[in-house]
Amino acid sequence: MLLSLQDHYNELLEILRDNRHCWEQEVLNFYPASIDSAPREWMEALSGLSFDQLWLMDSKQDFSFLAIKGMRQCFEKLELLTALPTKVIPVSPEFNQADAFFGVKEKKRHEIQRIAPVIKDLKNQIQFKRMIDIGGGQGHLGRVVSKHFGVETLSVDRDPQLLQQGRKNVDRLKHRVMPDGAASMEFAQINIQENEPAPDCFNHESFILGLHTCGDLAWHLMDYTDQAKSKGLLSFGCCYNKMKVSKDGFAHFGPAELPLDQHTLTLATRGHRSASRSAFDLKLQVKRHRYALHLFHYHERNIKRFYPMGETHPREYQGAFSEYALPRLEAYQISATKDELEEFYEKDWVVALYKKMLCANLIRWQFGRALEMFILLDRAIKLSKMGLEVELATYFDESLSPRNIGILAIRK
Repeated sequence: MLLSLQDHYNELLEILRDNRHCWEQEVLNFYPASIDSAPREWMEALSGLSFDQLWLMDSKQDFSFLAIKGMRQCFEKLELLTALPTKVIPVSPEFNQADAFFGVKEKKRHEIQRIAPVIKDLKNQIQFKRMIDIGGGQGHLGRVVSKHFGVETLSVDRDPQLLQQGRKNVDRLKHRVMPDGAASMEFAQINIQENEPAPDCFNHESFILGLHTCGDLAWHLMDYTDQAKSKGLLSFGCCYNKMKVSKDGFAHFGPAELPLDQHTLTLATRGHRSASRSAFDLKLQVKRHRYALHLFHYHERNIKRFYPMGETHPREYQGAFSEYALPRLEAYQISATKDELEEFYEKDWVVALYKKMLCANLIRWQFGRALEMFILLDRAIKLSKMGLEVELATYFDESLSPRNIGILAIRK
């Protein structure tokens, strides 16, 4: 039986509260307390598993081999509470894909193929006049939806260069025959901000789409939908780590019942499962280098604070540890030699600590999707209180587009 939004929220709240010690502390930032707070029995059980089994757990394919009943049941319940129906409407009729996907990368192409027929179906269902595509960038989605699916579209972005490139893309395709039923498309530069009145384009005849509502943008679109009494909203959460954090260190527009800090918001943002064994192996290699570098700071140089290293290309982790570590140490004016680093990397106690930190993170990562769902359910409940009918569903293949949960809210 499907849970109501509030019941779903309450069940997630309970399991997240009960297991707060598993996910609250980011492993590197709070080392060594982070590995001490992880359930010891769970850590010991994971340390005895093969890497094949750890991958099956991380990719959420199989938990049956987890010997600790409480851990197995917790992870299975997290999967149950994060499972959603998939919204897929077949593309019909066929359209010129070479024309539609001019200059569009694979991820965006996949999203458009899934979203465009949904938007057309919604137009027929609720009779909105125009779709407003928020953060539309170059207008790839708007171009397909208007030209090939007959939905009048306004593509909105705050970046004038992206809008200019979008107009150029439309001009380049003017020589091609317009399909029957094609609708108009326009571009507009609008910077959506907190506590601002809804622009005139938001009105009772519009439908709002936020394909990637980064940070708190989702909340502002909810506010605009309410102000303008728009026909509806389809919003996809994105980059929760960019949500505004208040003075007490928690998400300003986050769930009140369980305040979420910056580390937790980052956990909700990351990809939640290793799609392939090779992806999992790369993750292990990344963590081995990154953890070892932190342990070198902490134990060899007596630097007890966390040093952020940022994202880098996967090839940076494929070589020797010293090749990865030396330039990063130099950036912080920390001296070390290549031989010293390589010797440190292979020490038994360093390898043992790496495995402990990995196990703590494997446990923590299991809660990422649940935290994302918790944030989205909080938004969905707020929309419901605004008088809209709300449903959550997945729209995209998670391996291509990890932020694939859409909140569809339609005015009653």
